[in-house]
Amino acid sequence: MEGQRRRSGCSTESWLLDLIARRGPAALVEVQRQKLAMPTDLWVRRAEIWVMRGLGRLDEARALNRAFVEIIPRPIVLSPVVGWFFGSTPSSLLLEDRSLALTLLREGANGPFGREALRVHFRTDPRMKPFRDDPEIAALLAEPAAAAKSER
Repeated sequence: MEGQRRRSGCSTESWLLDLIARRGPAALVEVQRQKLAMPTDLWVRRAEIWVMRGLGRLDEARALNRAFVEIIPRPIVLSPVVGWFFGSTPSSLLLEDRSLALTLLREGANGPFGREALRVHFRTDPRMKPFRDDPEIAALLAEPAAAAKSER
């Protein structure tokens, strides 16, 4: 029952970070082992970012996230359904790498269904609550016509 409760909503991230905090060194060893076994696996690289974040090694997590963004296909394409939770855009926001986050938000907003996907994610992902009232992010989420009117 407790495991089910912890995994509902955004607590998946809390559950993961809690697991890393309790078993951090083992998680890091496992990620490093997986990187050696599968050096081109992007999921392993993404896991390393989250392990570093969970261990409180934020500078290393930011550096890994920036390196990850350099090797993923660009411009990024967003979906309102898949690929958000552990993606580079929310990771950049949560790691307080604002300049990279804004770059990725601009790329995503300009893709097909990008603004719609971002609005869904910012509305439904509780981790994005601190960013919902950010004027620069709100402008990126707005329809281009609405953003142009607000600039006048």
